[in-house]
Amino acid sequence: PPEFALIGAAPEPWHPEHTLLLGRLLVFSFAGNWDTELQRERLLDDLGAERAAEVDRVYPATAATASAVSYAPAAARLLRAYRSAQEAGLLVDPASNAWAVAGSRTASGAPLLASDPHLQSQLPGLFHVSHIRGDTIDAIGAGIPGIPGIAVGHNGRIAWGLTAGAADVSDCYIETVDPADPTRYLTPGGWVTGRTRIERIAVLGGETVEERVLETRHGPVVGPAVPGERRAVALRSTALEEGEIASAFLGIAVATDVEAFEQALDRWSGASFNFVWASCEGDIGYRLVGRIPRHEQGEGLLPQAGARSPGPARPLPPRALPRLVDPPEGIAVSSNNAPGGEFELGEEWFESWRAERIRELLDARGGHDIASMQAIQLDRASRPLELLRDLLHKVDAVDGDAGGTVGGHEVAALLTEWDGQVSAESAAAAVLELTYMELARLLVTRLAGRSAPTVLGNGVNHAVPASTFNHRLQGPLLDAVRTLQGPWIHDAADRARVLRSAASEALATLRARLGEDVGGWSWGAMHRLRLDHPLRAVPVLGQRFSRGPYPYGGDLNTVNTGGFTIWHGLDRRGYAAAYRHVIDLGDLDASVFQLPAGNSGIPGHARYDDCIDEYLDGRYRPLVYGREAIERRTQHVLELVPLTPPGAAEPRAGAMRENA
Repeated sequence: PPEFALIGAAPEPWHPEHTLLLGRLLVFSFAGNWDTELQRERLLDDLGAERAAEVDRVYPATAATASAVSYAPAAARLLRAYRSAQEAGLLVDPASNAWAVAGSRTASGAPLLASDPHLQSQLPGLFHVSHIRGDTIDAIGAGIPGIPGIAVGHNGRIAWGLTAGAADVSDCYIETVDPADPTRYLTPGGWVTGRTRIERIAVLGGETVEERVLETRHGPVVGPAVPGERRAVALRSTALEEGEIASAFLGIAVATDVEAFEQALDRWSGASFNFVWASCEGDIGYRLVGRIPRHEQGEGLLPQAGARSPGPARPLPPRALPRLVDPPEGIAVSSNNAPGGEFELGEEWFESWRAERIRELLDARGGHDIASMQAIQLDRASRPLELLRDLLHKVDAVDGDAGGTVGGHEVAALLTEWDGQVSAESAAAAVLELTYMELARLLVTRLAGRSAPTVLGNGVNHAVPASTFNHRLQGPLLDAVRTLQGPWIHDAADRARVLRSAASEALATLRARLGEDVGGWSWGAMHRLRLDHPLRAVPVLGQRFSRGPYPYGGDLNTVNTGGFTIWHGLDRRGYAAAYRHVIDLGDLDASVFQLPAGNSGIPGHARYDDCIDEYLDGRYRPLVYGREAIERRTQHVLELVPLTPPGAAEPRAGAMRENA
């Protein structure tokens, strides 16, 4: 790849341990909550328990998996957690969809499965579409370069999709370190000596940087990596603990029936994921997987005192986690929302808008097929923005004659005629999105003061640039405005003032950026998809490796997501579907997929960016599975031939063709 020429290096030979380390790194990247714990602590210090719990909300959604047991009100648990931390004196000086439809609700009588994992937009992307065949495996879908297997796809018998589980698999512990000996720390049984890990990191130019990391019984001390953090913060994450994920990852790909598939999921360790699945036998289901610590209600939401801790909590058994098999309504949906269940699994869930919209569209008709599944994946309806539109009309926030924004007649008509879709072409969506951003900035600053950046999406450091509070904000904030909830809104007159102020700022921004002609406004002109290469900052060549920006629709809570944080604004990279597929269990060769850029990660290759136009237009490619269907569509064959050691017999040509 040409990137190595740019940085003057050659790739090291790839070894099995690299695959395992890459898998561990990816799993850890989904093991959130540790940064949120530290941010919650700062909110508590700045705002007190009541206000901290007010800005750290989970939308009161029903369980997307239709679990019989629902969560207790999250706000009450958060408030108890904040008050408990306050009493303990621990104060300080942050997306995807998958669903399955049973044959009873499809045109063919066989299940359909749709999945679209969301990641930060980038080029090359994380996923590589491939079909792997061997003695025991015949699986197709999206894999991850460097890790053999299929992460999202089907194997001819079982199809699956996944979303980030968002469960709490990480805990922070504030350790008491001996001032006279920085390798010793305090436990309930007295002082003990921790392990010191020495990491030597070679950097460009021949320099080697040495990092000394103290490891306690709870995990490595990560405090120095967090700006402004001077304490010994030890990170316990099940994604970093002993255990392997290979048997689960490969077990899924080779499972020939539901029982074998479930057994493979039981072996999943580390960070949590939601699996939605369907089988050729007609079954559908859902599973939350991962090694999730057993917490009491409200426990694990803020850092704990390491010196008083009995040690890391043991994980819940796999079969204790939320699961669903053949629901009576014939639908299983996961969109990073709370799955329900009797145990405390954390409070980092996304709001339920996407899951509710998917269910609404699935219930709206029968006889679903590939086309109807695609339409749902590409849907950009926004119920939150419809609520905001109604609030703006209620107080005449954009109508000049009614005391709203001067010259707002045209804008008011625009909002009235809006179809509810946050499309790239929509001027009304642009008005509403920017108004919501201004409203959130105004009210969160009112409530959270200097902690407002955290609530609006600012992360703990450059490695974790975004917080999770931003993706739990829209519903509670709009509900507070609608119902005049204090301390967000004082009264009806105050609501009218803040809505008019937010709308006025939004329209001023649109006029400054897009001109006075409302007819020339669009959400895509403000909100764009950027496919940035990691070396984009390198002059000339690095920029040529990137693509975009492209006008792009959607937002955080639309099924077809175009996510962003309010704090970082619209000029930063957001996240969107990194891969989509729809699998027809009755006719596997009818299945389809979509990539945002291309299937090659090598700049200059013909397949580096050849999917971009299709992605932007909402077009899919066939994900054919049968040998005959593949051969009919084959455009190119690359045959990898083993090197023959001197003196060894030449490999048989037929064997080489089979291997290819």
